[in-house]
Amino acid sequence: MSDTPHIEILFFDVGNVLVSDDPSALFIYRRLFDHLHASQDGDAPTAEKFFEYRTTFTQKGGMLWDFVSHVLGEGLARRFQMATRRDLYHEWEKYSPAIPSMEQAVQTLYKEGWRLGILANQPPEVERLLRARKLWDLFEVHAVSDVLGFSKPDPRLFQRALEKAGVAAARSLMIGDRVDNDVAPAKALGMRTMQICLDAKTRGWEPDDDFARAYFESVSKCNVSGRAPANADETPDYVVRSADELVSVIRGLRPPDSN
Repeated sequence: MSDTPHIEILFFDVGNVLVSDDPSALFIYRRLFDHLHASQDGDAPTAEKFFEYRTTFTQKGGMLWDFVSHVLGEGLARRFQMATRRDLYHEWEKYSPAIPSMEQAVQTLYKEGWRLGILANQPPEVERLLRARKLWDLFEVHAVSDVLGFSKPDPRLFQRALEKAGVAAARSLMIGDRVDNDVAPAKALGMRTMQICLDAKTRGWEPDDDFARAYFESVSKCNVSGRAPANADETPDYVVRSADELVSVIRGLRPPDSN
């Protein structure tokens, strides 16, 4: 459409866009499972029952930390979350493997002149992670939740990213995997949106033991990442299912260096 504003900057989510969230989620579920077995003795569930429960809980709209709170109770869950996150973030790179070909896609877009930004719910350790992979400096804007104090879908995180970029919402593109955390809040501000839909088999991680395979089966049945929109507010402007498709669609938009 001739009256559609040209895109000036691409904002990328990190989890299940640049890196796979599966190993870190598995770390948390395994820690929770081990805690239950240590505290409940013979009453603790098997891995299969544990993840069947997780599947049912997620199908009803529950998230990972909601599941932890449901299982442990709010008070114990807070302490569990703090300790688990501390240990997880200490080895963040180990538990955040790259999504196949996404790093190359980002490098290609940068070389082609696109302005890039990070807009993500991540700990401060994400900087160390992306620097190690030579990606951090390709992004001129870094809107990281645990640094700024706002988490998606809070519109303030999106607004801060736009302010840092000096770009109107209509001239930006939010690229993320979730319709609730990425698409809906971005659309509400007038940003353009792209959803990356990668299933458990295409996120570049494979289970290596029985517990991990039970997790893999559960997320293959139900996962918030890549979920289809429930209404118009969650419907993205573009949907892609690979790094190559992402680059192709963005190349079809107005080139960033044409004025």
